[in-house]
Amino acid sequence: MTDQDWAALGDAVRERRLDRGYSQEQLVKRGGPSHQTVRNIERGLAADYRPTTFRNLDRALDWPRGTAEQVLHGTATPGELDGPLATAEIPTAEPCACVVGSPAWIDRELATERRINAIAQVFHGEVQRLLALVAAARKDGG
Repeated sequence: MTDQDWAALGDAVRERRLDRGYSQEQLVKRGGPSHQTVRNIERGLAADYRPTTFRNLDRALDWPRGTAEQVLHGTATPGELDGPLATAEIPTAEPCACVVGSPAWIDRELATERRINAIAQVFHGEVQRLLALVAAARKDGG
């Protein structure tokens, strides 16, 4: 890979992140690589990144799996990545791929206009579950 390849990837990542309205911190919270790695990639700094780094980057940026590596290798250009939100391809080996209510399931199964309601319902259920756990811990003297 040349410096131009790494710069192209950095530009594409930054553009996509900003188009989605994500800060670098939000990208990390969405399951992306570490803050330092995101910063280095956006600066176009070459490194020996693991394949999981690229998969996490794709997922956090709502890119189809393999997109970051395609940009790096010059087989995809940032202009081809514009347009509607891409649905990330989630490999079956990852635990969250088959969990009903996971973000991957919601993206795959529900129409765009229903996603917000479905996500809100999932989070509401999780918050209720956590509140019940806290209440139970307090009763047990924790």
